[in-house]
This record gives sequence, C-alpha cells and structure tokens, in this order.
Amino acid sequence: MSGSKKTSLRLGKVVIDAADIENLFALGAPGDEYHGEIDAYTVMVLDGSPLTPDSVREVWMEFFDYEGHGMDAIKALGLAQALNNIRSAVL
Repeated sequence: MSGSKKTSLRLGKVVIDAADIENLFALGAPGDEYHGEIDAYTVMVLDGSPLTPDSVREVWMEFFDYEGHGMDAIKALGLAQALNNIRSAVL
C-alpha cells in the first residue's frame, strides 16, 4: 500500500469517525463501523474523482439508503471539504 493511500485512509477514518454522521458509535457500534465508506472515499481522494457535497452524499447513500439518514446538506459540504483537504495533503 502506498504512503498516500495509508495517509488518506488514516485521515479519512479520523474525519468520518469524528463526525459519526449516523450517530452509530453512541449506539455502541464497533470502531470499524464506517470502514466501507472510508474505503470508498479513499478511492475518490486518490483517483481524482470530484469531491463535492453531491458526490459525497451519493457515496454515503450507497451505505445508508433509508429515509431520515444523517447525511444532510451541511454535513455533506463539511465532509466534501475535509476530503478535499486530505487530497491536498496527500497528493
């Protein structure tokens, strides 16, 4: 695994876990609860895919596709900005 990918995975985990968008950790979810989402965003960070609120939310909805999910417009904007910051730091 490249240094950029390791760094991106680590930073992505920090950002997503800290946000706990679905409030799952408060409900007792395991520490790797958001692993799939982190992997998907890492690919986006490293391959140059657009990191916009819409694209971030679209990926999130692949994992949480129910009504009333936690990824609202403000959280999507914040996550997109954080992921773009990760991209700037690792690439």
